[in-house]
Amino acid sequence: MEPEDRIQRMTDLDGTVAHLLPFSENSSGFLYAILLTATLALSVLSVIFFL
Repeated sequence: MEPEDRIQRMTDLDGTVAHLLPFSENSSGFLYAILLTATLALSVLSVIFFL
């Protein structure tokens, strides 16, 4: 007996979440790492310069 393949319809929310997930098929992990590093660097610089 073969395993049953269950197919579920993708909703609009599933499609949106798929684009927002850091390591989904559609996004590059390298780009995500650069954006995360830039955000962290800007956060640290803003704390240093505005104290």
